[in-house]
Amino acid sequence: MAFPNSSFSSIFSSNATTNFLPDYDIIPSRVVNVMNSIPRGGYSNDIELLLSSNPTDQKNYIFGAIFISVIVFLCFTCWALLLLIMKCKGCNGIEYFSESTFQDGIEYPFHHENEIMKRKKRMGIVFLFLCLLLVGFNILLTSLGFKNMFVMTHSMEQVTQSSLYMIEEASDLINSLSPIRQSLDEVLLEMKNETSFESICPGEDLTSLIDTSSAINLNDALVQLNDINAQLLLVENYKPLLSDARDTVVDVDEAIHTFNTKWNWKLLIFTIPYVLCAGFFTVGVILTWNKSSFTNLRFFLSYLVSPFFICLVVISSILVCCLGVLAIIDADACTNPQTTIETIMNHFLKDTSSFAYVVLFYILDGCNLENANPLLIADEYQAQLEEAITFLNQFIAVTNSIGMESLNDMCQKDVTSKVYSLKKLQTSFQALRQLAMQIISLFSCPRLYQFYAKTIEQTMCEYSTRTLGYIYFILIFITLCGWIIITLRSSWVLHFKEKI
Repeated sequence: MAFPNSSFSSIFSSNATTNFLPDYDIIPSRVVNVMNSIPRGGYSNDIELLLSSNPTDQKNYIFGAIFISVIVFLCFTCWALLLLIMKCKGCNGIEYFSESTFQDGIEYPFHHENEIMKRKKRMGIVFLFLCLLLVGFNILLTSLGFKNMFVMTHSMEQVTQSSLYMIEEASDLINSLSPIRQSLDEVLLEMKNETSFESICPGEDLTSLIDTSSAINLNDALVQLNDINAQLLLVENYKPLLSDARDTVVDVDEAIHTFNTKWNWKLLIFTIPYVLCAGFFTVGVILTWNKSSFTNLRFFLSYLVSPFFICLVVISSILVCCLGVLAIIDADACTNPQTTIETIMNHFLKDTSSFAYVVLFYILDGCNLENANPLLIADEYQAQLEEAITFLNQFIAVTNSIGMESLNDMCQKDVTSKVYSLKKLQTSFQALRQLAMQIISLFSCPRLYQFYAKTIEQTMCEYSTRTLGYIYFILIFITLCGWIIITLRSSWVLHFKEKI
């Protein structure tokens, strides 16, 4: 990849407009506003408090995030305890709290039979309506909740693949540094005793043969060369980190790909049992109304289907509480994602004048050309590098035109190794310049902002909030229907004592 007449800063901001925007429309999720409006019990919904150094502020947010889930958990727990107490208590005074929908053929000595049957009919109608609602919400969970989940995971897969591409490209570029650094090591070793070009060739001032406007101080150049070599070695030390990051991203990508390709139907394992249970319950009610129920069916519904259904409802209750916390935290973080990211940066990057801090804020601001390009300072180093390359090009051209034998005679000693080292230095500088441009192009501001927008604003703050929100609210209705069904179709039988 060639970058003719390009500066480091221009490559970094390549294709940037006045305010760079991604190539898709970011549609804020309405779920975010809904989740933000959920009661917090007087606690804060400001996620920035989570990064506060004050434990009180952290607890203030955490308590607010878990408040509604705790309330829901307590409600379902009390509901379950109430049903358990009612079951242990028996039939005394609780007939209207708990209706044994599938029981028929029971004698009621002290109740008018028509009144009892009307009550059973009304409760049965409510029970059937709840079963239909349960089926409907499970269909909605599959068509809306799980569908959005797969949209989210497909977007996550694209993000991981983009991450993997950049990591592999960065690894290849760092691997390319190794031969450059080795060449620079050889040059430093060969030139360590030289202080100037005059010391290389005492018999002749070689720099007088070259355009003086591009002459460089050899001693200063060697000092800077030593610094460059140390920086290259430091960059090479990131290879194990990139390798670990690549392995992690590959594992995540494989997990997401497996989920998208092999688990896309297995989520129905959660909804199909609900639909089957509702179907069995519906059949039981209808047969009871027609007085066609039989003992085996009642046993199947009371001792096999009902316990299994209770387990499903308990699992749904736990999922509701957990998803509630996740959905709220996700929505709080995505109320203003850029502000959230900036808060995290301010927390971990204390030095606001550091190069990393300035570059990251420039990217988060959409590569706005109204702001100062943070890589303008790199243009100064590029200019020095270009001057060194120009000088070395001229030096090599002059020495080649003179010839090595003539040059040895002029310098009154063998300078072959010195000239060869300077040629190697020229090649290394050219490779280093090209490599620097490739790295800056790979991590250019538009590309990084595009990646940020795709990852944070689209995947995490549009798809994930929508998915978590939809599944959360649908599960609430499924769980609520489940608990009411358990209440109306309890496992005990209503008996009435004979009047003495």
